[in-house]
Amino acid sequence: MIIHEASHLDEFAADLLLMASVPERVLEIEFVEQALESREYDLVSQHIWPSSAVIGMGATIAGAQARIMFDEHLPDGGRTHPSALSMTCQTLYGDLPHSVKWLIREVNAIDQYGGAHQQHLGNIIKNLHLVRYAIGVPGSSKVVAEYLSSAWKRGIIHAALTAVIYCLESRIDLIGDPEEKSAAAQRSFERYCASTPN
Repeated sequence: MIIHEASHLDEFAADLLLMASVPERVLEIEFVEQALESREYDLVSQHIWPSSAVIGMGATIAGAQARIMFDEHLPDGGRTHPSALSMTCQTLYGDLPHSVKWLIREVNAIDQYGGAHQQHLGNIIKNLHLVRYAIGVPGSSKVVAEYLSSAWKRGIIHAALTAVIYCLESRIDLIGDPEEKSAAAQRSFERYCASTPN
C-alpha cells in the first residue's frame, strides 16, 4: 500500500476503506509513504509499484505501472473523479452506509475546493506531518522530539476516521451537543490515563 509523503485526508481515507476491503492478512500488507525522485524514471517506483496498490501519486507515471492505481488526477490538470477516495469506493463497493457516503462528500469537497476550518481533520493531518512530538517516558533523560512515523500517523488518522464514521452511523451529535462532546472526550482521556505506559 503506497501513498505519497505528507498525504492528505483524501489518501488516508481511501487507504482506510481499501484496507477494509481486504478480507484477510491485512496486517501483513506493508504501508509506505513515498516521495518520487523522478517523474519520468523513478527506480524505486519501478521496483515496488508492480506489486502494490498506489493511492494519490498525482498524474505522474514515473516509468512504473502499479498493480492497482487510485488517483483522480489527469496529466492536463483535470480529474476523473472528485477524489481518490471516491474512485476507491466506486471501484470496490456497491451501496455504502450513509455515514461513509457523508464522509466521501466531505472529503470530495475539501479535496476539490479546500477552505476547511483550521480544526478540520484535513488540516490537522497536515500538521501531523510537520510537528515534532516528545517521544519517551516523562522524567527520563531519553525524551526526544521526533516526527511521527508513517505507521503512527496512519494509525491516528484511521482511528479518527473510524470514530467519525461510528458517530455518524450511530447518530451521535458531537457538534450540536457540547456536553456530549465533552463527556465523550473525558471518557476517552480517562481510558487513556488508566492504560498508557507513559
